[in-house]
Amino acid sequence: MNAHDFSACPKKQATRDETLRLVRERSPFWQGGRLACDWLELAGAPDQTVKMLEGALSEQGRYFGISNERPVVRMNKRVYKHLDHVEWIEDDVLTAVCAEKKRTRYQRVGVLVYDTETSLASRNFLRDLQYVLDFAENQHRRMGAFLLVLNFVERGREAGVLKQHRQAYKQKLETLTKREVRFTRYKNKHPGVPMLLTRLSWGF
Repeated sequence: MNAHDFSACPKKQATRDETLRLVRERSPFWQGGRLACDWLELAGAPDQTVKMLEGALSEQGRYFGISNERPVVRMNKRVYKHLDHVEWIEDDVLTAVCAEKKRTRYQRVGVLVYDTETSLASRNFLRDLQYVLDFAENQHRRMGAFLLVLNFVERGREAGVLKQHRQAYKQKLETLTKREVRFTRYKNKHPGVPMLLTRLSWGF
């Protein structure tokens, strides 16, 4: 497994650009200009990642946009109704990757962009992280490679407590990767809300 650091990603779109560049240039999931695995991501409103993948999707490389907000799902179905090999799903990402009865749908996922507004300071943070890492490891065994993008809100308690939680996150990931893990910080669309991002790949 490798940990990828892209330190010059101050804005959300820049993080999308770098993730897609990594898939195209360094992963086995880009073949002949097409995505060769399924891509699972929390859907935006409207979603921007699917626009970047337009023309690269097929039966062998689909895009799943998930949101537990019905208006977001409906908007994307309307905006992107012309796109094939795209599915908009009203669900929670954690439920989708953890529920055994849903695993068949996601068995070809090779890229997971795990975006959440769960704060780094939340007591549920490391628990949720473990669920996602378990899914990533299982998919690596199934697909031969995997890319996981972790994207969390870094806000909440006082700075000292946040630092402790950030260190726990770092130690958890370094135990898994057996190497130093670095983070990218940027501001999301809500002014003043710092985000913490890292990318982990299995098999490349």
